[in-house]
Amino acid sequence: MVARLFVEGKADDKFLRDYILFLLKDGDPNDLDIIRLDGWTNIPKVEPKFKEHSDAGHINLLILDADDNPIQRRRQILGYKNTIGIDFELFLLPNDQDSGNLETLLCQIISQNHQPIFDCFDRYQDCLRNNPTYHVPNLKSKIFAYLEALLPPNQSEMCQDHKRNYLNADHWDLDNPNLDPLRKFLFSDNYTYFL
Repeated sequence: MVARLFVEGKADDKFLRDYILFLLKDGDPNDLDIIRLDGWTNIPKVEPKFKEHSDAGHINLLILDADDNPIQRRRQILGYKNTIGIDFELFLLPNDQDSGNLETLLCQIISQNHQPIFDCFDRYQDCLRNNPTYHVPNLKSKIFAYLEALLPPNQSEMCQDHKRNYLNADHWDLDNPNLDPLRKFLFSDNYTYFL
C-alpha cells in the first residue's frame, strides 16, 4: 500500500521529505507523494486527490498542526470524513496529543550542541515581554533565527529551502525520542512504502 501525504505547507513538506528519507536511508525526496493544503480548512478543495488515491487501494495520511486545541482540531478534521466522504489517517503535530505545530516539534529536535542559540533567543523574547510596546516573535521566527545563526556569514542570503536541511545532523537530531510518535505513524505495518 502506497501512502500519499497531505500537509499544511512548504515547511511541513520539506521536513517530512527529509525525515522520511532519513528513516528509509535511501531514495529521492521528489519521489514522495506529498500534497500541500495551505491550511487544514482547504481539505475540501483537494477532495478528488483523497478519493483517487483511496480508490486505487492506497492510504491517505494527513499530518497537520494541532494548534491550541488538539481535541477540537481532531474533531474538526475528522468531520471531513463524513461531510465530504474522504478516507485518511490523521496525525497532529507535534506528537498527536499535545498543542503545538511543526515549529514546536522542531524546537524539540535541535542539536543540543546549538542550545545556546535558543537560550539567547529566549532571553531576547523575555526582554520583549517586559515591554508591551513590542511584539514577541513566534516559534517560526525562533526556528528562522536558529537557522540563520548556523549559516556562515557568506551564506546568509541563501534561499529558505537550503537553510532547512533537516538531514544535517549537526543542526537536527532526527533520532530524538520526540519524533517517535511521528515515526510510528509514518511506518505502521499497514503502510510502509513511500517510494
